[in-house]
Amino acid sequence: LEIKTGLFLGLSINGVDYPLEKNGFQKLVMVSNGRMSTATFELVFSDLSDWINKKVTLADGVPIVIKLGRSVERYDVYKYRVWNYKRDPARTIPQYTVFGYYDAPKWFLEAWKKPINGSSSEALKQLAEQCGLKAECDPSNDNMLWLPGNERACMFARSIAERGWMDANGCMVIGMTLDGRFLYKNLTNLPRTGPVFTTGSVPGTANVVDNRYITSSGYGNAIGGYRHALRQQNIDGKRDSWNEVNVQRKTQQFQLNKDVKGMLKKGRIDFGPVDGGNTHRYFHRALYTNLRTAMMYSQGVELMIDQRTPLSFDLFSPFIYEAYDPPATGTPRLTEQFRSVYYVTAKAIYIEQGNYWEKFQGFTTGVNKDPDGKGSQM
Repeated sequence: LEIKTGLFLGLSINGVDYPLEKNGFQKLVMVSNGRMSTATFELVFSDLSDWINKKVTLADGVPIVIKLGRSVERYDVYKYRVWNYKRDPARTIPQYTVFGYYDAPKWFLEAWKKPINGSSSEALKQLAEQCGLKAECDPSNDNMLWLPGNERACMFARSIAERGWMDANGCMVIGMTLDGRFLYKNLTNLPRTGPVFTTGSVPGTANVVDNRYITSSGYGNAIGGYRHALRQQNIDGKRDSWNEVNVQRKTQQFQLNKDVKGMLKKGRIDFGPVDGGNTHRYFHRALYTNLRTAMMYSQGVELMIDQRTPLSFDLFSPFIYEAYDPPATGTPRLTEQFRSVYYVTAKAIYIEQGNYWEKFQGFTTGVNKDPDGKGSQM
């Protein structure tokens, strides 16, 4: 089906090519999100030719292959499986809404039973590849025997990543891209340059047609930004305590207020379990460091563009946002405060009746201008 000039969409259900061009295609949404364990999709179409249940059957776990590209020969492939679907009985022509997850059932559903020995990077790479995923993992310094506790593979992976350790400046994060790549990345070491997103159809940039600023600083600072500490008890009765993190600033100012921090003598204190000595040296500190450092990425944007980006541009990819706000009259104003390098935390491809959009959510460490000139520091 040609969605628009130079953009084609193909669909197969359980190995059978479904003739979208002869049916009533409505909508397709594909989403990757660092907070989710797997990439997902939503597909809405009307079955004019009555193929469903005649030539193909929708059911739990049925493979769905989506092809998206510039022609019927050049396209990207996205592989999913059905999670559930709805059929609208009020319509004369059946309309289906299908929801699904990336085609790696072992990753999403299987309980993992075997411990994995090695660094968190090696453990996650092995876990992802045994579940049929391509893995891209930054190296780490945290060798130990990782115990799954009969958790699903995706939850075991998150448990490992939360306690992954590179060094005192690191922040380890995981995610799955739309094309099924498993990523384990150190936020601190990500590049500080990338494609430029801006308004006005500027050549060589991604054209932003809508935008929204978001911030999580209030919540993040309340639970961990200002005076968050972790106290760890060891089996010999000694205690370790951590109350600081080293964050590599990507902007001029953090979303932290120096005056407020000075007013607070104590904040949230977490107490770790007794360390029995069977974990890597920084096991508990890593959980504290990864969580609190991630909270420092509190300034975000949501951008919608009307063009395709490369398949590789997905979670944790850096981009530069040239923030222009429309004035009451005249030309748009450059908003220097929000001009920064951001890192993709969520990506969505949205197709609906001849229109194509991609939406990105990105976060950075703060803003590039302090309105009152005092600065915001750790």
